[in-house]
Amino acid sequence: ELRRDLALVSRRTLPRLDNLPASLGAPVLSEARARLLALPAAATEPDVFIHADLYARHLVLDDAMTLCGVIDWGDVCLGDRAVDLDVVYAFLPAGARAAFWDEYGEVSAATRERARFFALARHAVTLLDYALDVGDQPLAEEAAFALRNALE
Repeated sequence: ELRRDLALVSRRTLPRLDNLPASLGAPVLSEARARLLALPAAATEPDVFIHADLYARHLVLDDAMTLCGVIDWGDVCLGDRAVDLDVVYAFLPAGARAAFWDEYGEVSAATRERARFFALARHAVTLLDYALDVGDQPLAEEAAFALRNALE
């Protein structure tokens, strides 16, 4: 499966970096490339049910900007929980992550690194490339935010 083969995810994502605008900055693009090349350790924990497609458009917020729902469950499967935990690195500022992990519970360092890898590959680079390709500026802005956030 694609989500399990980190080398394949990396190989499919790296060419997309070349499509991203230089306005992101050479240091950001260079660091993204380095992190995509430095594959994290493969999952060793049992698979769990995951949403497998969590990103901005599938998270529902109320008027107070509080998460109140998750939609589009069409990709639910058994898999590595790091795939869903990538939202921690894509959406939460670095200063908020410790509180998330405290509330969520125990997560190994290896799972956290895979989550960061997926945030960079899926929510940042791949989503930004797609958004730019289809001319979706709000989605491109969200993906650019995720890119910078995943690198923090």
